[in-house]
Amino acid sequence: MIWLLLLPLLFSSCRSDDTEMLAKAEPVVRKSSQKEYVLKEPVAKRAPIYPWDKKGPSKYTKITKEHFRCKGSFANPVRTVVQKNGSLERYFDCGGMDRHSLYLKEGQEYIYPVLLNLLNYIQEVSGHKVIITSGYRCPDHNAYVDPANHSSKHMVGAAVTFYVQDFDIQKVVLLIQKYYAQNKELSSFERYTKNDTDCSTPPWMNKEVYVKLYMGSEGRNPDNGHPFPYLSLQVRHDMIRDKKVAYSWEEAFRSYLRK
Repeated sequence: MIWLLLLPLLFSSCRSDDTEMLAKAEPVVRKSSQKEYVLKEPVAKRAPIYPWDKKGPSKYTKITKEHFRCKGSFANPVRTVVQKNGSLERYFDCGGMDRHSLYLKEGQEYIYPVLLNLLNYIQEVSGHKVIITSGYRCPDHNAYVDPANHSSKHMVGAAVTFYVQDFDIQKVVLLIQKYYAQNKELSSFERYTKNDTDCSTPPWMNKEVYVKLYMGSEGRNPDNGHPFPYLSLQVRHDMIRDKKVAYSWEEAFRSYLRK
């Protein structure tokens, strides 16, 4: 029994010895042949210039069809719209680019090339970033965004809305006209003067494109909910195939891949 009483004393003495051993630190020693490492005086160097850091127009990413992906989302709330007859119509948004492709033409995702060419030209010449607010819209997202327009060219990759960051939107119209200045067939722009548009500024058009300028609070919808003036650019004539851009809602509904 006595040895049981002595056990705590034995363990406590061991722990104190261990603590003392751990607390002791050996001095740092250096051999006589070793020398301290002397840091060299720092030399200033120019930071590497990456593509996104370059000054001038080339610092912005080239606009491709990927920038035109549908902006629909299941997270968007249900929209309730009052029809002309007083009835209420409910619209549900699509799942966006995670649930479907772009518009398909001849089995390939397609955006009219002139839209890509024009937007890249504007970005390069202005030196300011082009912000696409609405590119391709599947029929569901188009109905959600613009219930009154069942024949929007957004559904076939033939329309885009955009603004240019920190750049006068009216100057962008001049750049579009400049883009066509050397083409005799397309250099002449007319003004659309009928009173059936949803913007106060008469649109411009040549054979290939139709340009609408939205100022202030004009033309606002879930895709264009920003406060900036913006442009709507639509393709009127397919210059590659030499035919008018025309389609039906049924064609638009069948011409994209559900994932």
